[in-house]
Amino acid sequence: MPNILGRLSLFPYDFEPQGWKFCQRASLPIDEFLALFQLLGTTFGGDGHQTFALPSFEAPQGCHYGISMNGAFQDVSYQGVVGETLIWIRRNTPRDLVECAGQSLESALYRVLEIYLGTRFGDQGEEYVVVPDLRGRAPAHSRYLMAERGEIPEESRPDSLLGEILLLPYDRPYQSIRICNGEVLQIGQNMALFSVLGKKFGGDGIQTFALPDLRPAAPPQFNYYISIQGMFPART
Repeated sequence: MPNILGRLSLFPYDFEPQGWKFCQRASLPIDEFLALFQLLGTTFGGDGHQTFALPSFEAPQGCHYGISMNGAFQDVSYQGVVGETLIWIRRNTPRDLVECAGQSLESALYRVLEIYLGTRFGDQGEEYVVVPDLRGRAPAHSRYLMAERGEIPEESRPDSLLGEILLLPYDRPYQSIRICNGEVLQIGQNMALFSVLGKKFGGDGIQTFALPDLRPAAPPQFNYYISIQGMFPART
């Protein structure tokens, strides 16, 4: 998936992956991060002359929101998983994303999304698919957007980061992503993922480890999923 400058993602790491910074209101020099400053301005702080600030968003326990410091700046499209829902702080809405504002979309124009959502967020007849209303849940100066097309969740995602966490309106596990429900896994069968998570979410650290349990933090009809396959996250 092509990266997008200023995109937010959720990580269970205790370290910042390469190309990302945690959303902890860090103050950055404008001259070193000019493109990102042009996107954010002083929305989250800074003097606007020499410095600007990253957002500070509260993440589920044991996790951090990260902001992409690299990637596409203009004319972006988001090629994520169908139904993937993310916090968005850029002003523009990319192609393939729709705002989660409870609206009804014509099924004929959003056929893939209609197939996966069905009547999960409301039933307005066969001609429409209803998008969830998450406006009251978005942090200040942000909004929730949903991928209305893209990769289907059944497919593997080799270009995702191992351990990266997605918010999806689904209830079942898939090949490359698992629900963050505290499931205990065998280390021997999941060595790469264990090397990222350790036993911070449970397990004995010898034979077993656990996935984070983020069910209490997920909006209704959603689950957080963790990528159990993908690229190993390099440390900054």
